[in-house]
Amino acid sequence: MKMPPWTILLAILLGYVCCKIVYRLTLHPLAKYPGPFLAKVTSLYSAYRGWHGDIHLDIVRCHSKYGVFVRYGPNRLMVNTSRGLHDVYGYGKNVRKSKSYLSMVPDKHAWSILTLIDKKTHLERRKVMSKALSDTALKSFEPEMLNHMDVFHEQVAVAEDSEGWSAPKNMSVLCMRLTFDIMCEFGFGQKTSLQTDRTLDFIPEVLKNYSWRMGIYEQYPKLARLNAEGFARILRIGNDLRDKFEEWSDRFSEVVMNRQDGLPKGQFGLIRDLKTSNGSFLPHEELLAEGSFLILAGSETTAITMSALFFYLANNQSIYDKLASEIRSTFSDISEVTSGEKLLSCSYLSACVTETLRICPPVPGIPWREVEDGGAIVDNHYITTGLNVGASMYSLHHNETYFPSPYKFDPSRWLDAEGTEKQKSLAYTAFNPFSLGPRGCAGRSMALLELNLLVARTLFCFDFRLASGRLATVGRGHSDKGGLRSRENEFQLFANITSYCEGPWIVFKRRGVAG
Repeated sequence: MKMPPWTILLAILLGYVCCKIVYRLTLHPLAKYPGPFLAKVTSLYSAYRGWHGDIHLDIVRCHSKYGVFVRYGPNRLMVNTSRGLHDVYGYGKNVRKSKSYLSMVPDKHAWSILTLIDKKTHLERRKVMSKALSDTALKSFEPEMLNHMDVFHEQVAVAEDSEGWSAPKNMSVLCMRLTFDIMCEFGFGQKTSLQTDRTLDFIPEVLKNYSWRMGIYEQYPKLARLNAEGFARILRIGNDLRDKFEEWSDRFSEVVMNRQDGLPKGQFGLIRDLKTSNGSFLPHEELLAEGSFLILAGSETTAITMSALFFYLANNQSIYDKLASEIRSTFSDISEVTSGEKLLSCSYLSACVTETLRICPPVPGIPWREVEDGGAIVDNHYITTGLNVGASMYSLHHNETYFPSPYKFDPSRWLDAEGTEKQKSLAYTAFNPFSLGPRGCAGRSMALLELNLLVARTLFCFDFRLASGRLATVGRGHSDKGGLRSRENEFQLFANITSYCEGPWIVFKRRGVAG
């Protein structure tokens, strides 16, 4: 009996799949490493976790179950030690960015500092970025940054009850609007007024969904070639919002790109005027990609940390009181709350910011690195050429070896105290909120300045606390649901290429108001 052609093709396909599964489970260079069964045979496992935004939580679960080395994809190995962290991301290592970042490049001429794989090209771009984000540039921009923070405080200052307390405010929304306005003016010399213009409320939603989609593509790049973008639009964002964003983006980029001499260009002007090694300017598509990354990285990540800091301060009264006392005893007028020696002297403020970055890193997933020719040694394990290796910031920051009681918000772990020097030194070997080495975050200084200034100025001017009722639960875990999000006192991150969050809802009262 003659078999139909489709039956033969199906049999060949099934045979190929079975052989590939057997190879990945038995003969593959990573076959000896433990991990979830599905992760060993397909990257769809991690893409599924990325879809749900809980990949960082699943990584912690896997390390707890399988150990410090876990296979998290057919060709991917993750490590959960400080030595492994430095072996992967430190200077002079025989790795480069994973090819999975190619899935985030819209076309062949739209590279950004995030997606550049070539080390030499990245180094050239990084030098320009570092100049744009220098201490001198930040200092000159600080007055504009403070103006945006004043607008933020105007948003929360309106009293709604007889005691002077405001209506509940969603900090994840307000912080995102603030950092977006700051980044657009700093980066492009262009005011956007997202804090006050409600017709622009679609922008954060579009950026969140873009990050979500890119996070899935990073885990399973083939989805980017299967028109998953159209699928993602249907499920997460309407075409009307995307069209509005593209229309706004086109207008914004036209203003920025055509800015005449004598008008403020922002730090993006340094990139716009950058020439490549062959003497030509960057292609238009590449400039737009770089600008998009500046906005995304400079607004989302800082806003998440701000939101988390408000959450943990509002949920820990003794820490709140101690920090408020430090701020209010250090400064005598709001005009003094600027960068400088007084702000640097606020050691408890610094500890609170550091602890927030530890317990709630804004990029909680794994920045994958591909091993180059010759292989690499990662914490005494030889990794073969072409394989991907990485460490999760969230998982490492919750490793009890480096951080005792890792889910407790404890700024004191970063302060000098008798008998804690060794533990603090050990903690710093694993502390990695901005990545490290040649790919470390160029905007670290700006993010820290924003965080310290906003919290200090807010506590100097206001008292704040959690909203009451149901709103008090927004942003926290739920023990009754079980699973990966059962820790009630943990601020919940939803991981993608960066991450996003919900809440907390906070009420404010200007200091000096009776009640």
